[in-house]
Amino acid sequence: MDASAKLAMLDEAPDGVALLDAVTGRLVEANAEFLRQAGRGLDELRRIPVWQLCPPFTVEMERVRFKAVGQREAARAWELLVLRPDGTELPVEIRAKPIELAGRRYVLAASRDVSEDRSAERMLQGELDELRRLRRLMDDGKAGA
Repeated sequence: MDASAKLAMLDEAPDGVALLDAVTGRLVEANAEFLRQAGRGLDELRRIPVWQLCPPFTVEMERVRFKAVGQREAARAWELLVLRPDGTELPVEIRAKPIELAGRRYVLAASRDVSEDRSAERMLQGELDELRRLRRLMDDGKAGA
């Protein structure tokens, strides 16, 4: 498989894929899904550390987490929120690992949009809460009879 076919395959991947400089946290390369999740273009993403894509209250934690991934050999997984330029937050699951290419250290990251999963979980939790409420009402009705 030639290089252009490999790049096309990455661009069609259902998850975001990004190569990040392990020292600066800046984007080196990313596929189309990663750009969609971030809500930004490649040029803009190359100018900022990846942890700056998170809500302000999580930036420092994500910076520390990123640095830890870059210093380890094993892959790590976690969830975070991506703050898009329009103010919306997108929950994503990240899997990242350090790699070395041409003598330089990078972090290879895959990001999966989990917003539909979280929405379904909230809906199921609401239904479960309603069933519990109805159960309590039924139990209260039996106790009063």
